[in-house]
Parts: sequence; C-alpha cells; structure tokens
Amino acid sequence: MDPWWKYKAKWPHAIGDKSTVRSLGSLLIALESEIASGRVELHIGTSLSVLETFDDNYLDWAYVDTTHAYEQTKAELALLKHKVKSGGIIAGDDWREDPEHRHHGVYRAVQEFLIEETSYRLFFQENTQWAISQDIK
Repeated sequence: MDPWWKYKAKWPHAIGDKSTVRSLGSLLIALESEIASGRVELHIGTSLSVLETFDDNYLDWAYVDTTHAYEQTKAELALLKHKVKSGGIIAGDDWREDPEHRHHGVYRAVQEFLIEETSYRLFFQENTQWAISQDIK
C-alpha cells in the first residue's frame, strides 16, 4: 500500500527519477505476472485508510515505513494489532532513539505500544530497522 501520486507528484527524498506516477508504473510492469495471477494486490491510499479496509487477522506481517511521525505510527500500530495475525510480525524503519532526531516518533510510539500491549515483544532491532511480535501462549 502506498499513496503514490495522492501524496505528492514527486518524492523529494528519492534518488533518480522522483516522479511518483512513473515509480508506480515501473512497479506495475515489474509485478505484472504477480498482479495478473492475484499473488500481489496493490492498494493505493494512506496506510490508515487502507488498513481500515482489511479484516482483522488478515495480514501475516506488516512493514511500517510511512511518515515516521509519532501520531501516525501510534495510529498504525493500534490498527495493526488487529490486522496482523497472532504470532505475526509488525516491523518497520526509522528506529531513532535520539529524542532530537526528526523520526524519533517511531521509537516513541513503538516503546509506548510495547508498554501498553504486554503480549508484544521487540525481537529484532538493528540500525534503524525493528520488528515486534505477539507472544503465542
């Protein structure tokens, strides 16, 4: 899922071609057979709007790499605890422990989530990557 052109016409942080429309076109071509066979389904929209459409326990895993803002990440985790199957994985990018870093909100939201949702554990964290999972009892 990605907002593509609905977010911005160009990704300022991209390397090379910054067009969101051309990026989507390239992805569609690269995944043509997987999309045609139904193995891959693209969802155009924001993470929160798309996640809300999924049934509970729909996903085996999810990778969070959106705005990196505290409120957004907190809302994504609140939805993902219902959308990811028990024992599934919620992972993401931009684990920044430094409170002065502009992406510190991810770290803060995940830490708060782990305190509130005691059945979840951080089982992987390296550089800016992280992953949590619910204990299976």
